[in-house]
Amino acid sequence: MRFCLMVLVGLVWTLETSAQSLSFTQVCLQPGITVDVDECGALVDLYNTTSGDNWTNNSNWGSASVNSWFGLTVDEVGGDVLFVDLSNNGLLGILVDTIGDLVHVQELNLTGNQLVDVIPGGIGDMAALRTLRLGENVLVGPIPQEIGQLSALQFLDLSNNALDGSLPASIGTLSALHTLWIDGNELSGSLPSAIGNATALESFFAFDNQFSGPIPDEIGRLTNLETLLLGQNDFSGELTPCIGNLSSIDLLSIFDTQISGPLPQSIGQLTQMTFLSLSFNELTGTIPLSWANLTNLDELQLGGNRLDRDEPGNMATIPPPLQSWIDGIATVDLAGQRASNQPLFRDGFESPRTCRF
Repeated sequence: MRFCLMVLVGLVWTLETSAQSLSFTQVCLQPGITVDVDECGALVDLYNTTSGDNWTNNSNWGSASVNSWFGLTVDEVGGDVLFVDLSNNGLLGILVDTIGDLVHVQELNLTGNQLVDVIPGGIGDMAALRTLRLGENVLVGPIPQEIGQLSALQFLDLSNNALDGSLPASIGTLSALHTLWIDGNELSGSLPSAIGNATALESFFAFDNQFSGPIPDEIGRLTNLETLLLGQNDFSGELTPCIGNLSSIDLLSIFDTQISGPLPQSIGQLTQMTFLSLSFNELTGTIPLSWANLTNLDELQLGGNRLDRDEPGNMATIPPPLQSWIDGIATVDLAGQRASNQPLFRDGFESPRTCRF
């Protein structure tokens, strides 16, 4: 990834030194320009720093009628830029702090390009922003703390980049945020307990990163959450019993981590859930009897753990009272159980740990 980034940076430099660019004076001070000069300047910067002359479509960029510029929607009454959608349009380069001058933009979609370098802190000045989509680029460095200033933000997609560092606690201040996708990066450290303050969250994708430590109890505050994907990380410790507070959850996946200990009885409270994957972890013991309440479950993945097993097939033992429940699930994987060095938790009893936040 780092080698590819160096190649891209070199290509950006080549294009910037060879390509023509828009002139702030000629564009933003021309007669009849239809947007505020600061917003115009921010757009000119966006064009010039992302090799605009080489975009797939740059129709009308630079003309006096900004509403005709490809990818933009402008309020014809107030002259404010409201929407910027340049997704999959061949942008190659960097974002700069002047992006924050687009103070009326409600949606910024730059997904599927070749943006490199860091997310500028100036993005936190886009006070009207409701949707920010920067996924599928080559962005690096930390997620800026200034993201937490976007009080109107509802949808944040930073997936499939090369972002590193920790998830800033300021994410928890985003009270309107319902979708958070940060999967496919190199983020590390613990999930901040402040994530539990983002109580409007309905979809949280954080799989395929390097997060470590225990999953915080505060995750249980997210009672509107419908989809939680935390797999392919380095989480450790017991799976918090607070997971049982996710009363709206439909899809729960925490596979290929280092979480250990017993399967929480509290998962049996998640009666709306249709998909559960806790495979390829270090979980021990047996399936709790309370899980029989999961009558809407269509798929159960528990393979590759250290659950009590039937010899010689290495299948997880099914407590007799749960056999009819298991038989009613369309797809079940209980295979590949490894020997456990931990004390066994029999009959669905778990450790005395309780949910606290």
